[in-house]
Amino acid sequence: MERAGDASVSLVVIGDSLAGKTSVVQRYIHGRPPAESYAPTVMDQFAYAVNVGDRTIQVHLWDTQMWQNVDADCYLLCFDLSDMSALARIQDKARAKDTPFVVVGCRSDLRERGVDCIDTETAALVAEGLDAWGYIEVTKTGDKVKDLFDNVVLCALEGQAESRAAATTTTAPTVQATPPGQRTTAEETIKGKEKANDNDEAENEVQPDEGKFTRPGLSTDEKEKWENFHYWNVFGMENWYPLLKDFTFPTTLLPLSQEEALAFVDYQERALKSLDQADLPPVTSPVLKHLPKDGATGNGRIQQHLDAAIENVTERNITSNQYGLCALYTALHRAMRVESAEEALKLLLISFRTLEDVKKRLEYRERTWSLCVAVRQWVDFAPAMQFRGFVYQGRLNALSQYFYDCYFPVLQRHKDKIEASLVSFWQSFREKVPYKSYVVDLAILPCDLDQADPLPVRIIEFNPFDYYTDAAMFNWLADKQTFREGPFEFRINEARPPQSSPSPSILKMSYVLECGTH
Repeated sequence: MERAGDASVSLVVIGDSLAGKTSVVQRYIHGRPPAESYAPTVMDQFAYAVNVGDRTIQVHLWDTQMWQNVDADCYLLCFDLSDMSALARIQDKARAKDTPFVVVGCRSDLRERGVDCIDTETAALVAEGLDAWGYIEVTKTGDKVKDLFDNVVLCALEGQAESRAAATTTTAPTVQATPPGQRTTAEETIKGKEKANDNDEAENEVQPDEGKFTRPGLSTDEKEKWENFHYWNVFGMENWYPLLKDFTFPTTLLPLSQEEALAFVDYQERALKSLDQADLPPVTSPVLKHLPKDGATGNGRIQQHLDAAIENVTERNITSNQYGLCALYTALHRAMRVESAEEALKLLLISFRTLEDVKKRLEYRERTWSLCVAVRQWVDFAPAMQFRGFVYQGRLNALSQYFYDCYFPVLQRHKDKIEASLVSFWQSFREKVPYKSYVVDLAILPCDLDQADPLPVRIIEFNPFDYYTDAAMFNWLADKQTFREGPFEFRINEARPPQSSPSPSILKMSYVLECGTH
């Protein structure tokens, strides 16, 4: 109940269902994240009182996904900083109303985990361009949430005072991440955000985002699975190829609907164990999220390529790291070449890697959907010419040969030129990459290594900057400082591997080869 003389402010928090806005509201109202049993409605309403000076302010707060017919003093437009497309939706929402609004970037602490997020400067410039009252970032642990609402209430009160005074339109006050009464400029606020958002080690540990999941019965484990899926999903080819098509192989992206994906899973789970082996000239290779490498071993498909790969090798022992493994990698690479849609479909349909990718996306289809088949031009580059680069916060700190359990004398002979060419190529496309931290796979195209300078290089794919991504000749724990701070290092095998026993990779490939020939 409002008392005579008390002021009243109406605020509406709006944003996508997975933006983290409910966590922001709950942390402010209750000082804690929403309980797992909490299930929001289309529009949740809250009322509370705050003290401003010697006055008590009654605040009415709505939490919703869409514009509501509410006579609000201010809207808080929330978006997930790790969602690269979120700013576009915020701009659409901002243009739909004349009511003053503040733009709120949620989950800024993900940057400390190495998650690629929209940078503060970009978001602040977008907010400024939309004529927002201001821009502020908050963390899932609740940092700056109180500052956010305290300053929004103050701005709303000032806006009411200006309206009552019938003042002409002026520049609205800036929302700040500072205590009331300590006004700073928007530029000062932006510059201070990165330092203010630094958390201690405990806060930086990987934890589920309570604001993302509010359905009853959803476990902590399921929340973490969604976090991982959401992060890995942004590295799909459909997200980076349009920006970097001039730096990679010509590719056609074929979107798959949910109905097609369901049919794909249904067929694969019921399919026959073997398919007719196609014997056609190589042209293209089909890809979903992962290359269907396991499909390439099916029905003896790899055997013909393996025979050709070791034809001129005197040591034909398949368990030899020096010869057999290199031959296997060459054969596996060539076994993924196809020429017809039928052959490509067969390759995908017998790949369990592909099946798992599709099933994982179907699991989250109600939250997000993006799945394509990428048909890429075939280029027969050698296994020795594949490399993996590690980029942290826009800086290339490490390079490695991709097949780390092989010894390639050619790499030793041309190491300096290869390093210079790879680094130069990365510098040519670095500004176009939609991620700040990532692992990128590169290939040097067939050429005369003695004559070509620089060597022709192309992007194969991008992977998350995450310990689940293979570190090649590095180690995510032992080389953490190198990955994050440098100095730059390029690693190759400088000597032949020991021949006393086969590597784990060759034993695994030998088993796959044996199974694939039956």
